[in-house]
Amino acid sequence: MRNPLVVGVDGSGYSLRALDWAVSEAALHNVPLRLIYASMWDRYAKVLPGFGTGRPARRVLAEHIVASATERVERLAPDVRVSAALLAEDPVPGLLAEGRGAFALVLGYRGRGGIADLLLGSTSLSVAGQAQRPVVAVRAFPRRLRPADASNVTATPTTARAGNRSSGGGRPSRQRRAAAP
Repeated sequence: MRNPLVVGVDGSGYSLRALDWAVSEAALHNVPLRLIYASMWDRYAKVLPGFGTGRPARRVLAEHIVASATERVERLAPDVRVSAALLAEDPVPGLLAEGRGAFALVLGYRGRGGIADLLLGSTSLSVAGQAQRPVVAVRAFPRRLRPADASNVTATPTTARAGNRSSGGGRPSRQRRAAAP
């Protein structure tokens, strides 16, 4: 089995765009997808109300986000193998650990934080700065690029481009080259 394309999902619009981009890449390169949701929800378990399920509310939210992302992959590309994991840990070390043997790591340009949209998100920046594998931070798709249209998306383990370069949309914001084995 080939190394998976690891995708960080958090339910944000940017993470959905990253997921769509990763689905196209996985289909193009015939690699499986591994969806990762990492959060320290147990830290908030005593603060937030539960849903009567016996599980912390953040855990229930995480399960819903991962299930929705998995369904999205299956709908967009039924032939792409997909697996998922919920990690009860900080997103940066969780994504770095999952990405150690990955084909590449794919993240949304920004996450759920509320700083200006023009800045690279703190998780994406930290992962890109520390990862041993290539990292693609997906910003947005140009209007003419559709998520399941792999003919307009190209990527290799060290470079990635999507759509019209003059629009700035769809291009990865930061890339790292993998260290030589």
